[in-house]
Amino acid sequence: MTAYSHSGNLGDIIWSLPVIKHLGAGELNLIPGNIPNAIRKYNNGPVFPEYENRLSQKDFSMIAPLLEAQPYITDLTFEKEKAFDYDLDLFRGTVGQAFKTNFLETFAQTFNIPYDASVPHEPWLTVTPKQVAKFVVARTPRYHSGNTAAVPTWIKLLRENNVANNGVFIGLPDEHKNFQDLFNIEIPHYKVENFLEMAEVIAGADAFFSNATFSYGLAQGLGKKTVLELRSAESYIIKEGCYYF
Repeated sequence: MTAYSHSGNLGDIIWSLPVIKHLGAGELNLIPGNIPNAIRKYNNGPVFPEYENRLSQKDFSMIAPLLEAQPYITDLTFEKEKAFDYDLDLFRGTVGQAFKTNFLETFAQTFNIPYDASVPHEPWLTVTPKQVAKFVVARTPRYHSGNTAAVPTWIKLLRENNVANNGVFIGLPDEHKNFQDLFNIEIPHYKVENFLEMAEVIAGADAFFSNATFSYGLAQGLGKKTVLELRSAESYIIKEGCYYF
């Protein structure tokens, strides 16, 4: 059985899953507390404070139900030392100090997988949709567009789709409060039990609006229509139903 290893972060794990799906089903081990080491090993930029001690046990508990639900992951472990065939952290060496293309192409280049930017990718996440709202929204403190039109575009997007009445916000309570304050909107906050439930809620929506977040990776993995506040090439994917501002 093929064995895969990954240190994270959470979003990086989601974007790496097409590699496992392509190379063959197998065991996935997530390494606790190893992100800083992986970044340094592959000269992948500075180690930000939020990366210290991650992946954490809480991270693993949140993402494990989603990973275990995928048919190409035969076993999931969380161990410091475990033998593997493929080191999914290798993508950091391809990235170096800056992304030159999106996550999907970066992982494809790293593991010599054919990739054609003009050919839409196939969804790689499987969940049972949970219909909570027509629109699901997320916005984190990092990865905001430098375009001065970004905030007015958000306001227009929210107003034209009546997101206040047809949407829910997923994310942390502080992110929800900041979103409401910035865009002068009241939108229900849907608190998920884990990332499997988050994926189910996104799968049950018509569209997903966000900046470059972990949940955006879920939306792409589910093949959902997305509208993204774009900051860099790592999130830009050419596909019908993907819109950027």
